Amino acid sequence: MYWADVCVSRRRCWTIREVKEEMVGTDAKVVVYFAEHQKGLGLNKINLRAIAQDYGVNTNFWIGKPVELFRDKTQFQGQLVDCVRVRIPPPAAPPAEQPPQQQQPGELEYVPAKDIDAPF
Repeated sequence: MYWADVCVSRRRCWTIREVKEEMVGTDAKVVVYFAEHQKGLGLNKINLRAIAQDYGVNTNFWIGKPVELFRDKTQFQGQLVDCVRVRIPPPAAPPAEQPPQQQQPGELEYVPAKDIDAPF
């Protein structure tokens, strides 16, 4: 299995570049192509629903969106086999606020003129 063995050896985010419906064997499948790689990933029902749940059913809105691919296991013909799963990564955390610097004794504090209440 190409994606499970080569591209998903570690968790990472992929950016959706293109979404097409293609014939895979005798079945029509939604195939997602990524900006970071040439080979497309044919989506099974589980992966298709995972993306559509957050990005909507209109695949045009998936373009430019991130997904995380990861290796998992599934039952296939009575055997436990490797598979690739898709999930939407959590939003990036906002940068941590820097605590205000404490004024050292004897150090002058700068106050912008617009912040001074002057009687004139």
